[in-house]
Amino acid sequence: MRTYERKTERADTPNDVLERACHLISFDTKSINATSKQYKIAYKTLRRYVATLKEKLERNPNLTRAELTLDSVGYIKNRQVFTDEEEEVLASYLKKADDIYYGLIPDETRKLACQFAIKRNKAMPDSWRTKLLAGEDWLGSFLKRHPSLSIRTPQATSLLRATSFNKQNVKLTLLSRIMDVPGTSAEYSEDEV
Repeated sequence: MRTYERKTERADTPNDVLERACHLISFDTKSINATSKQYKIAYKTLRRYVATLKEKLERNPNLTRAELTLDSVGYIKNRQVFTDEEEEVLASYLKKADDIYYGLIPDETRKLACQFAIKRNKAMPDSWRTKLLAGEDWLGSFLKRHPSLSIRTPQATSLLRATSFNKQNVKLTLLSRIMDVPGTSAEYSEDEV
């Protein structure tokens, strides 16, 4: 979904609150029922996280209270194809391409991302493999994560404007600006400009 909005308030208990509640049960031997009422956490949810922490403690009994933490709380994010480092590599390449050339249009960027994912053997949606293009949603999310990038369809430039913007015309324009300044004289050659 492009603009997902949560419809429920489920799984919105902060990580630190859940950890404190689990530590009360695991280390201070308080009951799950009393702790769930005290912290206003669902009984089943708290029981599940306490079981997770107990398994972790059984695997490594030397863990202290501060070291015993929950790995993930709540819903897991949608799968992201690239890691943050790989996205930075892709973004820097796109910036370099923008400096050298006019930049890439959205379809070329999506194609490049798909080729990059295939080259790195990344897990990706099936639609990427069939179309050999990254999805529009991926591109939108990528641009939100990297706002400095400007990926858009370039505007058409007239042939007259493109051909008139050359070194000689720019040099003459700058020369006329210099000559218009009061107190300047034409005692130098055009090569010195």
